[in-house]
Amino acid sequence: MKNGRILQTHVWSEMPHQIFQDGRTIAHQRCIRCARDFGFELDGSGWHAVYVGVFRVERLDEEASDRWVSQECPKQILPADDVDRATRPAADRNFISHRSRTYRAHVMKGRD
Repeated sequence: MKNGRILQTHVWSEMPHQIFQDGRTIAHQRCIRCARDFGFELDGSGWHAVYVGVFRVERLDEEASDRWVSQECPKQILPADDVDRATRPAADRNFISHRSRTYRAHVMKGRD
């Protein structure tokens, strides 16, 4: 997903900031107009749509990511983007650590 020209239609909140996660470096950008988050892994895989949580950065599923990266900035926050943000594939847990899952299970157990 190397669509640098499309991504230039966004207005970035700041210079990309680096997130170190699971031994990898991820450059993160957020558009101040549409509030979409994008991540670039330094492994050469290109830009991806991401969800930025409190402790983790997670890729959105491939369909949502392809759409966000290939579309020009919508220049507003879209309600459908919240649906896309929920599409983090369970099988692709390369951004989720065991500790995060254990913590979440502990928190959810306390709600019973």
